[in-house]
Amino acid sequence: MECAEGASYLDGTAAYDVILLNGIVQHFDAEMLQQHLQNANSMLGENGMLIWGSVPQRRYRRLYDAGKWSASGRPTVSRLVKSWVGRMMGLDAMGYWYEPSEVAALAQKYGLTVRFAPSELYPYRFHAVIQRKPVYARESRDNQNSRSSRQMTRELGIAK
Repeated sequence: MECAEGASYLDGTAAYDVILLNGIVQHFDAEMLQQHLQNANSMLGENGMLIWGSVPQRRYRRLYDAGKWSASGRPTVSRLVKSWVGRMMGLDAMGYWYEPSEVAALAQKYGLTVRFAPSELYPYRFHAVIQRKPVYARESRDNQNSRSSRQMTRELGIAK
């Protein structure tokens, strides 16, 4: 295990099975995110997975700012305004919010596949599992024995 600056880190000496960023992607702007994906792609082993956990989903930003997931669970205009003012003052701890479609387009740019799962703890977040075309998919095609995506999802332990 190694801890390093994630957007530009590149280890050219190893092929990783798993690269995990949980709650980190939100701190990368679009340029940093692309650089990270490019570098991570070059570090992944043949069956390696890049997991971006707990990515805030942009479509829920307003509800989050208004307090929908606060202790009271009731969105309020005052909380929304307070959040927006804080953001304008540079006090936004949540960082960047992404949509699954943006992640999918970025993954596709590098020839990667991606699967998404909603966060069970935070309804305004999602998880992305990014990888090259899995070896078992190539093998199953070669053997004329295709598995359903539901079976593969269960085998990988990824919720749909």
